[in-house]
Amino acid sequence: MNTAMMALNSMGDTNFPICPKHDTFMVEYSFEPWEAILPQGTLDVFRCPNLDCSIVYVTGAAEGLYTLEPRCTLKPYSGSDHS
Repeated sequence: MNTAMMALNSMGDTNFPICPKHDTFMVEYSFEPWEAILPQGTLDVFRCPNLDCSIVYVTGAAEGLYTLEPRCTLKPYSGSDHS
């Protein structure tokens, strides 16, 4: 299981991803077409509530943590990213 999805919310019944940089629950987010080019098969996107943070979590075919790059592209997140 992806480590970002391991924590449970306070109700204990729903999984939410956690931002690895801020150690806080991510929130569901709907990108506008100009904000990000999402991988085909994307179901949901979650973003850190700290809007200065560029880390997002994508569910679906390309599930995982990504860093939102300046040109609206998503780069697979690595723990060494300092975004």
